[in-house]
Order: sequence, then structure tokens, then C-alpha cells
Amino acid sequence: MGETELETERLVLRHVTPQDCGRVTEIVNDPRIYRMLARVPAGQTKAATLGWILTHERGRETDTNHVFAIEEDGALIGVIGAHRDTTDDPFEIGYWLAPEAWGKGYCTEAGTAMINWLLARGDGRASFPATSPTTRPPAASSPSSASCPAAATRCTVPAAARKPTTSCWPASPESSG
Repeated sequence: MGETELETERLVLRHVTPQDCGRVTEIVNDPRIYRMLARVPAGQTKAATLGWILTHERGRETDTNHVFAIEEDGALIGVIGAHRDTTDDPFEIGYWLAPEAWGKGYCTEAGTAMINWLLARGDGRASFPATSPTTRPPAASSPSSASCPAAATRCTVPAAARKPTTSCWPASPESSG
């Protein structure tokens, strides 16, 4: 599969490469990051990060995992990915940013680019797991789209939607944790 690069007003989303291993490891070893990620332990090693990066090509080939580095001015500031177990499932979109990039709207911007890319490919079903009470999944870029309330656990962009919209479900005890 060819290289995919998505550009927004301020960001570039590109495939994560082995050269990113050090920076990714540095960021995910911040307790403010790894405590919010289900698959990243405290003390993640560069070898473990590299192993994760090397799984991305197979995920792209099977259309089950699309992971992008988020860059601002050429510096890696985070990662966003769309994952699903099978091609019959909707994509779940997850993301994290280096703490110095928090509060600037980058996840919304990157998430919107991801949703629009999925829609352009015909894969308009994506969900956003809640990572904190203040996390808001991005709405697809459309004048009629709505952003989800902070308490939402996931948002889905329906595949059949002519105009991207989001559907939200409130958090439930079964979905948290």
C-alpha cells in the first residue's frame, strides 16, 4: 500500500516509522499518557515501541489498523489511529498527544482529518472511546455536524450519511474501564 499523508491547516498526519521510535517512547512514558492508554505499560521500552510500529504495515494491508503520527512544524506531537478487528466492524479511533500540545485543538483537527479520510475511502463508521471526562471526539467537518457531549463514550459516523454527522451514546458503567 502506498504512503498516505493527511494535511490540515496546522498538522501533517503520516505513517509512524521506525525513526519515530525514540520520540514515541519518550512521550508514552509520561504517566499522564500511559495511564490513559490500555496497551501501553509504564516503562515502555524502545524495543516494545518498535515492535508496535512494525505491526502497522500489516494492519494497513488488512485494512484493520491505520496509525498516523501527528506532526506540527515537523515535530511529532502525538499519534492517532483507526483500528477495527475485522473489515465488517466500524473503526475505533484512538489518539494521544504530548502534554505540551494539549489544549490547542490538535486532537479535534487530527480526528476530523481521520474521519474525512475514512469517509473518502467509503469507511464512514468510526467510534471514539472516552479517555477522560473532558475528552470530546471530533465531529466530521460539515456545517450540520455536531460534536458529542463530554460524557459520550463513543461517536459513530454512519457509512450511509451523505453529510458527515456524529451519533453519541452516553457513558455507561459497562463501557467505562
